[in-house]
Amino acid sequence: MRLDELKGLLQNDERTMQILRLVRELNLPDWFVAAGAIRNTIWDIKEDFKEHTLLNDVDVVYFDPSDAKGEKETEYEKLLTEKEPGLKWSITNQVRMAEYHSDPPYKNTCDAISHWVEGGCTCIGARLEKDDSITVCAPFGVDDVMDEIARINPRYPKPDDYARRKLKAWDKTWPGVRYLD
Repeated sequence: MRLDELKGLLQNDERTMQILRLVRELNLPDWFVAAGAIRNTIWDIKEDFKEHTLLNDVDVVYFDPSDAKGEKETEYEKLLTEKEPGLKWSITNQVRMAEYHSDPPYKNTCDAISHWVEGGCTCIGARLEKDDSITVCAPFGVDDVMDEIARINPRYPKPDDYARRKLKAWDKTWPGVRYLD
């Protein structure tokens, strides 16, 4: 099963496991390390890169209705930066993001992830549980990220946003990436 393969790739990746351990220490509710931190790692491995590509940031998303304004986000970023200053941390409480994106309220973090621009390659997150197992949020499955496919998310029907995202030219960094419109 491809989900097990994806989990295995993440569990065998030292950088990813270090990131997941650091975030787990925060004890955030319903958290995931998501988007590029997972996608890029998988694509680096699939392309047999000897070293990881640089991460623009590490997206950490969580769901805390008691902090609907996201006032604790900066505190969490500071804690992670103190522990790992070599990474740019981006921490967002997804409770507040539904209104920001003019979406109906999200039910949980995975629901929020399912509303990002690209489907299966970006709408993905991983969490390290207390027993060191990995939980994956993949509302569109893992085939796109595993097959290096980028396509617009049907829940985010904004082609102009997708077109702007394509300008990131992921296929230049990872030649196996294919864009599907």
